[in-house]
Amino acid sequence: MLRLRRIIVVMLVSMFAIRAFPVARAQTHPPGEDRLKAAALFDFAKLIDWPPSSFLSREAPFTICILGQESGHVLDEQLSGKMIGDRPLSVQRLKDKREARRCQMLFVRFSESPHLTEILDSLRGTNVLLAGETSGFAAAGGTIELTVEDNRVRVTINTDAADRAGFKLSSKLLALAVGIVSSPRSTLPQETGDPITVREIKTRVEPKYPELARQFNIIGKVRIEATVSPDGSLKTAHEIGGSPVLVKAALDALNQWKFENGPKETTEIIEIEFKGDNPHR
Repeated sequence: MLRLRRIIVVMLVSMFAIRAFPVARAQTHPPGEDRLKAAALFDFAKLIDWPPSSFLSREAPFTICILGQESGHVLDEQLSGKMIGDRPLSVQRLKDKREARRCQMLFVRFSESPHLTEILDSLRGTNVLLAGETSGFAAAGGTIELTVEDNRVRVTINTDAADRAGFKLSSKLLALAVGIVSSPRSTLPQETGDPITVREIKTRVEPKYPELARQFNIIGKVRIEATVSPDGSLKTAHEIGGSPVLVKAALDALNQWKFENGPKETTEIIEIEFKGDNPHR
């Protein structure tokens, strides 16, 4: 009798494990959300004026590439076989971000979020549109961010990222967006020479490392041009290079700096470098 009870317990545990495993996977990668995202990516492709330089030839297909380790092929199934204008739509899964240069659109999955800075850097100067599914993707420099809430896709667009890549976004696409963000100067740290400082810094406040930057592992330098008054206070300051995610934190800190007194206003070129949780100039 005891042996029979043990057999029954083992069978019940085994049945529960077999049924529970697929449910956990479905919660991690909901196929319904991927269907919505596939439909959105298809609509984006039709609502953007793609520059001729995006394609290798007139006969080349329109290629949407997917970068990330997420399982499932809902996106592939929903997009394959469609047409964008007179071009057949091709879907490719990439293992290396360097392969994305041949794509018209790159969809960055959640698993690749920590590598966003490297992805942006590798595609700088290309006509590849970057779309992503993580909150903050557009603010971090991606072109289109799409997230799902209440079974609806919410779209955020970085218009400056689109302009730099040579895309013309239709008014219909812009009307669909729940948010428009911009990065008027640069989405990535720029090396534009050595910092130039005339005044000695008397009071320095270190910037706080932004939570969004921590989430995406965004590091680098923010370069700021500042006008300092004769009394050593900051008169004006604007960013001339750096990730938009880091710029606000750098400017907030700089506004609290105090410089030595001087006979006249001076222009200071200041660099603040963010290295994880330890930013320093």
